[in-house]
Amino acid sequence: KLITKSKISKYNLRSHNEITLSKEASKKEVIVILGQVETDNSILYGVPKNTIKKTNYALVKQVKKDNPDAFILYKPHPDLDSGVRKKGPEESNINKIADFVAFETSLEDVFSKADKVAVFTSLGGFEALIRGISVTTYGLPFYAGWGLTEDKIMNHKCLKRRTRKLSLEELIFISL
Repeated sequence: KLITKSKISKYNLRSHNEITLSKEASKKEVIVILGQVETDNSILYGVPKNTIKKTNYALVKQVKKDNPDAFILYKPHPDLDSGVRKKGPEESNINKIADFVAFETSLEDVFSKADKVAVFTSLGGFEALIRGISVTTYGLPFYAGWGLTEDKIMNHKCLKRRTRKLSLEELIFISL
């Protein structure tokens, strides 16, 4: 409760850039896709080969395919927004698929508009779970496979061994 009340996040970016979604969004399920730095080890090692291409563009494309009637909101990674890290080669094509791209805004802002969150392995997925938002994983984050997320690659050997179901409180306690 304290984490949520205090709006604590991995990045704790206090952006005054709040987004406003169209009326179309209010009529649909809003899925927030959290982008990651494509050259980061969490993508390189956390997304198994032969599952999905390891790019933000591929993730947005797959989420749209899996949820064709949803309103897709893509949130670029803060390091990409600020120019600290290099964008993926297809990053600029995301706006052709996503209904909205939320540049330079806080996770708290996009979470307030989300019905569901989709990630590869982003810690933002864990933050969404803490806030009571449904999460779909397309990779192997530490919080996948415990019965709290919809895991698209459940057949991977890493997730098959996670047979125990955890409560959200147990996962938070173990993680923090």
